[in-house]
Amino acid sequence: MSVEEALDAGMPKWGAGHEWNNVVLQPARPEFARELGIPLTTFAEWADQQLTHVSAQ
Repeated sequence: MSVEEALDAGMPKWGAGHEWNNVVLQPARPEFARELGIPLTTFAEWADQQLTHVSAQ
């Protein structure tokens, strides 16, 4: 879907900024973070910390 089509379908105008991601790659590189001493979190670790646990009933 083009940006114009998405806007016509109801996407907010700020969403058009995501088109930039199709032009300029800014990939996350865990190896770069490690070299800079930035701690990494896996998705599972993040989810465990952020999501509320729901017990089955």
